[in-house]
Amino acid sequence: MKFTLYAYFERHPLQKKIAKWWTARGLPLPEALKRHLANQIHAEMIARLMRVVVTQGSLDMQRALRSQYELGEEIAAQTADFLSINPNDAHSLSRIIDFLHNLLGIHGKIEISASAHEVTCHWTKCPLAAQLRESPDASGPYYCHLYQEMYKGVLHAINPNARANTLTLTQSMGYEFCELKTQIIEPEKS
Repeated sequence: MKFTLYAYFERHPLQKKIAKWWTARGLPLPEALKRHLANQIHAEMIARLMRVVVTQGSLDMQRALRSQYELGEEIAAQTADFLSINPNDAHSLSRIIDFLHNLLGIHGKIEISASAHEVTCHWTKCPLAAQLRESPDASGPYYCHLYQEMYKGVLHAINPNARANTLTLTQSMGYEFCELKTQIIEPEKS
């Protein structure tokens, strides 16, 4: 998958340079651009879930998560380039989830711990949490897991030693915050 914005940037390197400068300084994206990017991500997420249903006849949790992980792997290079990610720094890698949360209107980030190898953040303001928490049959929180799995795929494609946590504390599950961890695991020496 190639984001239409990224395809535009490939044809217009000066605009890409300006956008990267803008984003690196944490300046706000125009709302129309945020909606456009979020819509592209959601459409691709749904299309991939439907592809599993059409090609395999059913969708279980393992297949759903795998489809989102693969999407993450595909968008990793564009994401790393646009956000100027240092693949060997957990704090830099965690900027990917910061960017995604900004697109979704999720705010209230509290950095609990940070080092070059691990970052733990709590997010306290999610406009989707109540809707997801109140969904019939308690399926709403899985929306968060789909996004987290995509994040895991992005991380792995950028740095095979990078990891994100499996979500256990989210507002959609009734907690006060969502806890996200980004880590770089040192390879075992033999």
